[in-house]
Amino acid sequence: GTDWNYQTAPINAYNNHSYTQTIYTKEELSALAGKKITAISYTFKNTSTSKQFDFPVKVWIGTTDKTYFYDKWISIDELTLCYEGRFNPSDTQEEQVVTWNFTMPYVYTGDRNLVIAVLDTERTLWSMDAKWQTSSTKPESRVFYTSVNNAIDPASPGSGTATLNRPNTVFTYEVVPETPLLTVGSNALTFDFIQASTNETKMLAVQNTGKSPLTIASIDGLSAPFTTSVAFPLTLDYMESMQIPVTYAPEAEGEYTQTVTIRSNGGTATVTLSGSAYPATALFEHF
Repeated sequence: GTDWNYQTAPINAYNNHSYTQTIYTKEELSALAGKKITAISYTFKNTSTSKQFDFPVKVWIGTTDKTYFYDKWISIDELTLCYEGRFNPSDTQEEQVVTWNFTMPYVYTGDRNLVIAVLDTERTLWSMDAKWQTSSTKPESRVFYTSVNNAIDPASPGSGTATLNRPNTVFTYEVVPETPLLTVGSNALTFDFIQASTNETKMLAVQNTGKSPLTIASIDGLSAPFTTSVAFPLTLDYMESMQIPVTYAPEAEGEYTQTVTIRSNGGTATVTLSGSAYPATALFEHF
């Protein structure tokens, strides 16, 4: 279709916060069966001369037996976080393609319908001039929820509204290799500003997106104040994923940065770890 709609997915520009889920049937996506989705693209147009967009978004992908939204949301626990970045289209008032390249590609098996969820996590402006190119579907293949003042929790987004409008979507994909392939969810882990002699743990997602077993041999360069409790080597089968805990435990105040290398039989990946700490003896008064 060639309709333009400001209230449609992936982002509802009319309100400060939005969360959407969109279903694509396995029949529509038969050409993607067994492929690795590496990016999605939408056609966008902002006709405003004064309102420009630049805010963070998250994209999840998963599969479902639903063909339309007749009752409730698909649980966020059933979806995989594939992209965490920003929505910052160019200033042009012309039609443009917005592409989100996944940090965690998604292998679509093709045996169930596909669902894409998009959350904009921080925005301070709204506009009826920002529109997406859409098509009409029957029955309702999209559900959305919006909020003017409050951030939306995708685990409990509130009562959604089902709609027939669905954004025109282009999937970028690759053939899944027969060999193992290491995929890392993020190339950076940024820890909070914490007190020395305390600690914080964050998770680093790794996945095997190749068809042969993946063996992760080590994380080279990992040293205090960063550690992990995982024992290497570890093996992941096809499409198996794991959350590797990384603990940041500074003993003194300061800023810490470390670049580590994950080594495997399916390639290597570098991840930057960073954090800062204030003195263990610091006291703060609250009024």
